[in-house]
Amino acid sequence: MRWRLTRAALVFLLISSPSLAAEFVWGRHTDMNSGVGTLYMIGQIVPGDYDRFVSALRMRRPNPFSFYLRSGGGDVAEALRIGRLVRQLSVPVYGPLSRMPNPNTAYCGDDEDETGQSVPCICASACTLIWFGGVSRVALEIYIHSVKYNDEIFRNLSPMNAQRLYQQTMQTIHVYLTEMGIPDKYYDMMMETGSSDLQRVLTPAGCDLGGWPPSYREWLYAKCGDVLRADPARGGTCMMDAENEAEVDGLRQFFASSFPDQSPNAAPLAPTAPIPSPVTIDPPSESPNVVWSGLGRVNMQHTQQWMFGDSLGESGEILGKWGIFYVQPGSEMRRAGVAPNTLFFEGRFNGQILSGKAATFRKECGGMGFDVSGAFSLDANRFVLVGTKPTRNQYCRVVSHANIQLVFERVTISPHVWKTP
Repeated sequence: MRWRLTRAALVFLLISSPSLAAEFVWGRHTDMNSGVGTLYMIGQIVPGDYDRFVSALRMRRPNPFSFYLRSGGGDVAEALRIGRLVRQLSVPVYGPLSRMPNPNTAYCGDDEDETGQSVPCICASACTLIWFGGVSRVALEIYIHSVKYNDEIFRNLSPMNAQRLYQQTMQTIHVYLTEMGIPDKYYDMMMETGSSDLQRVLTPAGCDLGGWPPSYREWLYAKCGDVLRADPARGGTCMMDAENEAEVDGLRQFFASSFPDQSPNAAPLAPTAPIPSPVTIDPPSESPNVVWSGLGRVNMQHTQQWMFGDSLGESGEILGKWGIFYVQPGSEMRRAGVAPNTLFFEGRFNGQILSGKAATFRKECGGMGFDVSGAFSLDANRFVLVGTKPTRNQYCRVVSHANIQLVFERVTISPHVWKTP
């Protein structure tokens, strides 16, 4: 069944407001030192929520937990990061469930007792992408739809550029769904459902969504198959033990690789513990050739999209470096010979300052790097890099310099937050 929501039911929230970030709350019955815990994600998903999720994980010793999702959606890029970490850690996820005598109506009445607050009784849009990441997926229902870009940016693109941008984003989501073992029919359902609609999927009817992803199911069968066939009751215990061990191992490995100075079994951190900067970058090369050898956009992690001038670019990390590639070069850049996937900037962070080399292009000469820097944070919607740009003649000799500002506006998929239909 497809639900059409009016403007009154559709809430647009500002990404930059920290008060609107999702909350990660440990259930009040959770032992922070042992046993199986319950972690809730409550509210709108915004940039920075991945780090808030990690902070919540670091508050507790590496023990298994279930992840309860109560959100109307929000930032897609952040949801993909969280969903991939959920899969990496082998975490089971729960959307809203039902209770008798209303088996087809979501019920979240017990959540207030666990969290000490009221919660949105829905998992929709970007929240559903996180739900897809679970190794065990349980919910009465999920809601999906197509992506929606920031209107101000999208309306100023040509129809062809809007098509390219939309298709690229949906392809990014398709890659993620495939990675998570989600059948293609749900991607098709997303494509067919407008961004102002919600498609409700009852997971009991969509049995290919609930339960285990195919690869995880086969792993469990390999671990416990013989026991299951011989004694289903004992086999169930085997599966629970295997699931818990996988989660603990995933947490320990993640903590060891991300926070090597902290012992995996050290005391939990305080809720306000800072998250170290995720990016450390070597100084950029002085070579006028601004392409990273052997690497391209396909290798990037933690990607975001930006408009600068009339060009569309994508930023991300590659093997410890941070850069921006052209996705759709503007008209001036195309005349200068710039093609999609050309590197425009590479640099490094020093605290909140991003510095490195941007590229200037001339068709006869190729790219040439020049120094730029500016204040930047990973959840910024806008940033400016300043520098002195060289100008070259037809013989590729530098004949002058000019001070410039490079202004980058983040391309956001509008953070829909849905109320229960």
